[in-house]
Amino acid sequence: MNVRGMVMAVTVALTFVATSAAAVPLGKGTSELSGFVGFKSTSTSGTSASGVSLDAEYGYFLTPNWEIAPGIEIGSESHNGSTASDHAGLLSGIYNFPRSGDLIPYARAGIGFGRTSSGGTSIGFMTLPQVGAGVRYIKWKTAAANGCVYYQRTELSKRAGNATSNTIGVRVGVSWFPKGF
Repeated sequence: MNVRGMVMAVTVALTFVATSAAAVPLGKGTSELSGFVGFKSTSTSGTSASGVSLDAEYGYFLTPNWEIAPGIEIGSESHNGSTASDHAGLLSGIYNFPRSGDLIPYARAGIGFGRTSSGGTSIGFMTLPQVGAGVRYIKWKTAAANGCVYYQRTELSKRAGNATSNTIGVRVGVSWFPKGF
């Protein structure tokens, strides 16, 4: 599926879920701890790479719908036999649509900063603007399965040749709500 098709599928699914009968959303002051495994495909100047990441974030609900979520990402990508690794800090704003049964759909946008290296040599500083959409499936009393798709634009520093890349990714994981639902 191409990027346009993936974005359309997520938009249609979120519209359907968000317009379904809504239950009470999570409240102001709710905390969320999330861990994810990510799978990504990156394109840079006509070449592509695939990779994985481990992500963790802490979300805090400012209102029943708006959440702020600082997090970290540790990733690795392979291309033509070489491997690049990165680590970044991210800050995201998340809009949580009203809960519909056991589902809580959301849209997110954020920015991150980090470093990337290849072969043990630091390549440089990077910025990571990111947008995405996902859904939490409330499976347990204090936890939910969580999945999202995202688009990320990576821009490397001048020292690294001002290279840019586009990434499409999928993250799956678990979100824990210490106070429950």
